[in-house]
Formats: sequence, C-alpha cells, structure tokens
Amino acid sequence: MIDLENALKFPTTDKEWKRKILIGGVLNIAPIIINFFPIGYAYRIFQKALKRQQIALVEWDNWGDLFIQGLIVFLIGLLYNIASLILFAIHPILGILAFIAAALLFPMALAQYAMSGNFSQAFQIGDIWGRIRKAGTDYFVGWLVMAGIFLILWMIIAAIPILGWIISAILGFYTCLVFAVLFGEICSRQEPLPEDSRKGSTKRSRSTPRRRSKS
Repeated sequence: MIDLENALKFPTTDKEWKRKILIGGVLNIAPIIINFFPIGYAYRIFQKALKRQQIALVEWDNWGDLFIQGLIVFLIGLLYNIASLILFAIHPILGILAFIAAALLFPMALAQYAMSGNFSQAFQIGDIWGRIRKAGTDYFVGWLVMAGIFLILWMIIAAIPILGWIISAILGFYTCLVFAVLFGEICSRQEPLPEDSRKGSTKRSRSTPRRRSKS
C-alpha cells in the first residue's frame, strides 16, 4: 500500500527545506536548460528511494552530475512523447491517448534506467509494462494522484498568468520531490534487473577449460 502522506510530507522533513526547495523553485522558473538542475536533483532522490536508502533532501552540490542526469531524464520523457506529438498532428484524440500512455509508462521507465544505468532499458516497453502490472494497484493509484496534482498546477498557471507561473514553478519542484519518493518506493518493490541488463550490451564470455596434455 502506498504511503502518500509520507511522500507529501517528505520535502518538509529537512531542517533547511525552505532554502533547498526555494533554490529548486527558482531554477525551475528559468529556461529549459537550467531546468535540468532541479530535474537532476529530484532524480537523485528517486534513486535513493528506489535503492531503499535513507532519503533526505540532499545538498545542492555536484552541479555537473545534476545537469547530466537531469538532461537524461528530460530526453527519456521527450522520446516517450515524440509519438504523441506526431499522433496529435494526425488527430488530437490520438495524441492525447498516446500522451496518457507515455505518462503512465514514464515512472517505471525511469526506474528501469536507474536500476540498470543503461539508457536503452528505459524503452523496453514489454518489460516496463510487465513490471507495472506486477506493481499493481499502488502504481495506478500513485499515478492518478500525481497526475491530479500536476493538473492543478497547470490550472494555477492558466488562472494567474505571471504570478501563477512563479508559484507553480516552486510547487512544481516540491511535487517532483513527492513524485520521486512515491514512485521510488513503489518501483523498489520490483525484482532487480538481470545482470546482463545492468551491464548494458556487454555479454559474459564463458571460458572453456583447457585440456591437460597427457604425458
């Protein structure tokens, strides 16, 4: 069963949570390239929750790693939504359905990448869907809750043109942290990926025992 209350309260458990979230919120307001930093920060929390490590708001450091991981997460999301953009051009309903499907797959796709360190694992649709089915009701309930929260944020932006964007940037970063903890915990219940998946395309070579020469 999902612990939604714990996920919602998590960002406020740190003594310096206001400062750390404000930094993420301000970076979230900036253009898309700067957005990679808060995305990378949330992904770092996601990794800890996925590995069942003690989670806490980490310090804003190792900016290069934050940027790279944020970029990778962004690319995964972008590639998942290319199909929905193409289908939307054909017919809006097809595009919307494809977008929902991509959004549903995304949390577990991110977990596949985080568990393996292999970018291609984020696009093994069959494996991802199988893991989602094993996760069961918790995954779908968690997804619906997060979808509802993000929808509310978009409504705030639409209702209050400029101030709404600033408020939503800060609340959006907070929500990303909630997402990281919630889905990190849900996806952590799945079995680890096979060894060959974690090593990417590298295959194990089996050595043939040498025959002893008869004297």
